[in-house]
Amino acid sequence: MPARRPAVLDLTRLLPGAVATKLLLDAGFEVVKVEEPGAGDYMREWAPRLFSLLNGGKKSVAVDLKSGEGRALFLELAKEADVVIEGFRPGVVERLGVAYEDVRRANPRIAYVSLRGYRAASKRARMPGHDLNYAAVAGALARPEPLPVQVADIGGGIMAALKALELYVKGGGYAEVAMADVAALFSVVNVAGELLQLRGSAFYNVLRARDGYVAVGALEEKFADRLCEALGLAAECAERLPEAVAERVVEELVEIAEACDLPITPVAELGRPIEEYAELPIREAGRAPARGENTVELLGPIAERLGLSLDRLLERGVVEKGSV
Repeated sequence: MPARRPAVLDLTRLLPGAVATKLLLDAGFEVVKVEEPGAGDYMREWAPRLFSLLNGGKKSVAVDLKSGEGRALFLELAKEADVVIEGFRPGVVERLGVAYEDVRRANPRIAYVSLRGYRAASKRARMPGHDLNYAAVAGALARPEPLPVQVADIGGGIMAALKALELYVKGGGYAEVAMADVAALFSVVNVAGELLQLRGSAFYNVLRARDGYVAVGALEEKFADRLCEALGLAAECAERLPEAVAERVVEELVEIAEACDLPITPVAELGRPIEEYAELPIREAGRAPARGENTVELLGPIAERLGLSLDRLLERGVVEKGSV
């Protein structure tokens, strides 16, 4: 008989939690999204393609955790789970009765991760926020404008998955991941201050070519010297480099980089990795579930064990079953 797949209960919405549980899904976990009846994860409507990419292969139950029956169903489901990841603001899971201590009483080996904007112990713990807010307070914005990538959301999701795996291997426990803290980690070179002088220098910059842009990462002296020699810039190389690059097409510069072993690459369009260099490390794992698609399958037997009528719970809106 094959071993049971470890299971994750996903109490999150939007991008950060979806990234975390997608990584766990790809690592072999079964993932069950626990959604609110009538609402659920609104990334389905906001970004349906992204939702499908990050949630394909997962299951979904819709249960009202504000009701006593819904909470009981969830805690029974948690007895069979290995990981819980929640994305509420501090204090919410405590009010709902599904916090770490509540779940641990039902399942002492649970690995429980709270993925939130700010640390629960911070003065701003209960403030709402999104990736832009977390990057802003963490010192990760180079300019007073949004970054083109979600460093706090995606970084927070990766960190949450790592913490969940760590706790799972250790046999359970609790961890908090604050996305503002994760954004600060992305800015650690700025905190240290030692690399700031290299930003925007001729040898570590994005330069315009005749038909596009290239990223020049000639950080070490050996690369800078080799680049100057390859472009025939013996004197005043740093000053003349942008002009020399602008005279050439991207393909020629890439060929020079390959021939001379230089860290020069083309600049891809946003969201379109150049396959020779990079590719998205996740793939769609089947169809994303409808909200509550697996409610009957997963919560039906539990309701029966608890002496509850699933049909009655459906009528009252305590649970919801979705259709494909």
